[in-house]
Amino acid sequence: MLISRKGMVKVSRVVRNCRYIFNNSLLTTVSPGIFGTPGFGSRKYPVGRRCHYIFIGKPDERVEMKFTKFNVQGVAPLCQFDYLDIYAEVSDMTQPHIDTPLLGRFCGEGTDRLPNLIISTSNIIILDFYSDFDKADDGFEGRYRFINDSIYNFGQKKNLCDFVINSTEQRLGYIVSPTYPGMYPDNLHCSYTLVGKIGQRIRIKFLDFSLFQGGDYCPIDYVLIHDGGSSKGEEIGRFCGNYKDVVIYSSENYLSIIFRTQSGRIDSLNADNLEGDADFLYNRRGFNISFEFSDKFVKPAFSRTGGDHIQHIKGTACDVRISSRKRSFGTLTSPGYPSDVPPNVTCNYYLDGMRNRKVLEKVSISFKDFEVPGQMPYCYEGYLEVNLKGTLGVGAFDERFCGSLLPPNLTSEDSRMILTLDTHKSRSSRGFSSTYQFITDFGISGHSPEDGKCIFLYISRNYKEGTFNSPYYPQEYPDNTKCEYIFRPAVSERLLISFHAFDLGKTRGPCHSSDNILVDQHDLKGNYTRINTYCGTQFPGPIVGALGQEVRVVFNSRIGSRHAGFQAKFEFLNTRLRKCGENITSFGGGGLIKSPGSPEKYKSYSFCQWIIKASHRKNNILVIFEDFHVEGKEQEGAGCKNAVMRVYQDLHQPGKELCGKQENQFFLSIGEYLKLEFVTSSRALGAKGFKITWTEVHQTNPMTGSQTSSGKNGCRGFTCKITKYCIDESLKCNGLPNCGDSDRSDEEEGCGTGRVSYSLYLTILFLISTQL
Repeated sequence: MLISRKGMVKVSRVVRNCRYIFNNSLLTTVSPGIFGTPGFGSRKYPVGRRCHYIFIGKPDERVEMKFTKFNVQGVAPLCQFDYLDIYAEVSDMTQPHIDTPLLGRFCGEGTDRLPNLIISTSNIIILDFYSDFDKADDGFEGRYRFINDSIYNFGQKKNLCDFVINSTEQRLGYIVSPTYPGMYPDNLHCSYTLVGKIGQRIRIKFLDFSLFQGGDYCPIDYVLIHDGGSSKGEEIGRFCGNYKDVVIYSSENYLSIIFRTQSGRIDSLNADNLEGDADFLYNRRGFNISFEFSDKFVKPAFSRTGGDHIQHIKGTACDVRISSRKRSFGTLTSPGYPSDVPPNVTCNYYLDGMRNRKVLEKVSISFKDFEVPGQMPYCYEGYLEVNLKGTLGVGAFDERFCGSLLPPNLTSEDSRMILTLDTHKSRSSRGFSSTYQFITDFGISGHSPEDGKCIFLYISRNYKEGTFNSPYYPQEYPDNTKCEYIFRPAVSERLLISFHAFDLGKTRGPCHSSDNILVDQHDLKGNYTRINTYCGTQFPGPIVGALGQEVRVVFNSRIGSRHAGFQAKFEFLNTRLRKCGENITSFGGGGLIKSPGSPEKYKSYSFCQWIIKASHRKNNILVIFEDFHVEGKEQEGAGCKNAVMRVYQDLHQPGKELCGKQENQFFLSIGEYLKLEFVTSSRALGAKGFKITWTEVHQTNPMTGSQTSSGKNGCRGFTCKITKYCIDESLKCNGLPNCGDSDRSDEEEGCGTGRVSYSLYLTILFLISTQL
């Protein structure tokens, strides 16, 4: 009893069998021919049938099959109604179906859900078609032919797809996958071992290559090539997907090719709701690979100095990689030099300098002999290309040479240089001979007068502006390293340095015990004086050197310390720098200093200096930041990177750097001089600026000049109530703070509402915002 698709009980029916045999050994069989379901083309296939289609070729033949039309009731992958089973790996007719791998079960409509082309692994293919007792459809039709299997036999055959190919028996030929160009089956493990004579090399070329691309590292289907006679040899490459015209060479006289396939391609893609027969949508032709044994293939050229790690790149004809052993050097030649370079070869030379946290090298090459046929600049017959950036690709070269003129000395831009020798259209020539050297590089632009040392020289006539940085920036700088950067402006120029990046690591102690930057000024006596010392992560303010004087920047890193480092811009400036300020000699009183352009915002490229001298060498100068608003922020990770005010309380010591917003900050000079310096960089956006009051603080009697003590009866001027400073009487009630430290007593005691402000007079007399 049978149950129909609608669930109704039906009377038992007998399935009728049918059998079709296509045997190429029989004269009645036509090849190529057509097969199909009973009555195809004139009616739908009958219900309740089980039909067997058996295709048998001669012992030296394979069966090739392609479906041209297909419409069978059912939905893949279950195909619970009608279906077609295909067996293409039948070893012999006595083999039970249950022991024969099933290529696939198919139903539905359309040939796009079937393999594009089927080729048997032996001389037999079996099809089983089943229809139930309900609905029928148009059925299927296909074409078949019997083909000679000689293309699948090469060398000594061990089984279906294990071969040993010996050059004594076959010098050149082809290796194809077991069912090429038909869809290859699952769960194959094939090996092809090529064995040449001593002195021979083996060249293989992918003429056609189409394997399922299952993702990175080819986890499902792949071809694995080893440089040697077994899988223990060095791996040249693992391949899947689609390739064409890939050429691979063995290093010696052995080469091993492994071909593996698996099932589970749908799962590997994590696909949802895909039909089971979707696996057959992937192009799985397999491969056709040519091979050739020869002792005429080009031999790789090696360095004549053994100090470097020199390696022929496995799988290539003559590509060589030379890896530095730290500042090493050697001789590099074309293959066979000084004999003629072989024609029709392309050789790549990869020269790799050291690149790690402690060492970065560049490559320098100098040619001693050169002859490559051709005419510059086109070099149609042959050429030597040089890539200074260390990359390959069409048009990626920086220089191309041919002819007999020696190329110039060349240095890579980074740690790798690539040379490419191409002789595919050239006649005989002796090639080239060159010497190379790996030189220490710190990833810093500029002229290094001493090779291998981190010293860089920037002279105005060669560089008007540029950048300099910590070693290897933006990578971390190496520990225990010292670098010097020396800047030499013209006599009419000043140097401007502004920092764009700054991270020497967080610090809690003084800068001399941390990674730091020292900035020194070369004075007229030929000595260096310290401008300032910087550390931590707070940006230094812009720095301007003295007119025409050399500036030296020194970077120091401690043992075991590595951080992001710094990058800075340098500019040698003359007319572009906006100068202002002046030297002020006090007559015992005080004055007012405003930012350039006040009340408008200050501008970029500003450089202002005010040097204030007291009237007596034992007096001091007090400055009070009454109103101060300059871009930047005095904190770690920020700083005064684009604008800075430096206060020098002692002209022989580095100044205090100020930016951001300051309220009632005051500074007292250590001696009779106090210096203010305001600098903005090219990136300064401008802000409100500043208003600064300066006052001479008397340690001598302002009336008689005799020594006195501030705050005691000896002060003949005004004694500030809180700070006890002795200031000139004329500064009292002038509308400006002159006592400092929030002391407003000079503007409170005895200052009536009807007084005339002295500030206007001081402003006119001492305003120092005029341009120099």
